[in-house]
Amino acid sequence: HALGRAVIPMLAANMPFAREDGLGKSAGRPGQAIAITALVLALVIALLCLTVAQALLAVVVALIGGAAVAGLAWRQIGGVTGDVFGAAEQVAEALVLLTLAARLS
Repeated sequence: HALGRAVIPMLAANMPFAREDGLGKSAGRPGQAIAITALVLALVIALLCLTVAQALLAVVVALIGGAAVAGLAWRQIGGVTGDVFGAAEQVAEALVLLTLAARLS
């Protein structure tokens, strides 16, 4: 869950907002340092729960999922919204869980 949540500040720091009046914009734009801090904290949480290899795989999968949603949002609506943040979090978390389930089964 932490890795899925860490995708949100990464998107907010690096993507333009699609709308000037949406909830995503009202949440603010974190700096790069805060976005990276969120990712590092999520990695620490993953390392507490998983082996090093599994945690690193989970980070990569979460970032790929977030990047995929970001790319789609960029092409379709020109940026991010609050709904895009939510979708990116859910996609990243689902991919991490599916990947770990496949690796651990």
